[in-house]
Amino acid sequence: MTSMTTQPHAGEFARHEAARGRRFRWTRGRFAKMAAWFATCVDYHAAAGMYEELSRLSDAELKRRGLSRDTLARDVCESSERDAGS
Repeated sequence: MTSMTTQPHAGEFARHEAARGRRFRWTRGRFAKMAAWFATCVDYHAAAGMYEELSRLSDAELKRRGLSRDTLARDVCESSERDAGS
């Protein structure tokens, strides 16, 4: 009785490697998107904290800092977006 050993053909190996590469790129792309989403969440959480702190200040103190209660939320978000972009 002879035993048969099976050797993968070069074509099968190449297809397997190509599929593995596609899975890696897909996973890496998803990871990058999740990391960007997480960083955005962290930035907006920090902005919310800054807003809470500033919203407790008097109108006079906000004015001294160049801020207005009417536009405080927008100013804080814009500041956060500028900081995240740099």
